[in-house]
Amino acid sequence: MLIKFIKRYSPYQSGEIAGFEDKEAMRLINLGVAEHYSIPQTESFEAPVDRMVRKPKVKK
Repeated sequence: MLIKFIKRYSPYQSGEIAGFEDKEAMRLINLGVAEHYSIPQTESFEAPVDRMVRKPKVKK
């Protein structure tokens, strides 16, 4: 289960996301140091633009 820390809990800082087995994740949630985290879903996936230079304009 993925959780997001909402308070510092060594060695994790507030805002960090980590994965734990369900039992341990629920323990941290019940302690009030974390909350359940779901990965945001995007409607469509677009591949990143390839910015590598394929044919340089300058000749050596």
